[in-house]
Amino acid sequence: MQAGSLLRLFLLLGAIGWLISVYFTLTPWAVSESQLQRMGAEPISYQPLLDYWLKMASAAFVGIGGLYLMAFINPEKHSALVSYLGVFSLCIAGVLIVSAWCNQLEQARHPTYIADIIFSSVVGIGVLLTKHLHAQGKAGID
Repeated sequence: MQAGSLLRLFLLLGAIGWLISVYFTLTPWAVSESQLQRMGAEPISYQPLLDYWLKMASAAFVGIGGLYLMAFINPEKHSALVSYLGVFSLCIAGVLIVSAWCNQLEQARHPTYIADIIFSSVVGIGVLLTKHLHAQGKAGID
């Protein structure tokens, strides 16, 4: 598989990973809270401001997914965005690692946090590495 195709694959993976947050944007609190419990959260009683923040955060995540999708559709046109998204993913991975450690998350109780860290790391490294390899290939450098 060529570097340009791999780059697009990592961008698509990033888009899907962020766009799934639309679920929390569109579902009522009871449904969202139930899903959060399946992801390891303790029961959370309804609080209007928490529901508001969940909608705001998940909508922002959808916006990030939209940027990945835009870069996937035309990575050449959005080359600077592609680089930004790669670095952004690695920064997010760093934040998640520190946050998981500070909050003493445990895989048995909080099963999704490791997947989040792996996702962010793989997407970030994948985007940056394949963008670099693609640029080398276009310049005739092997």
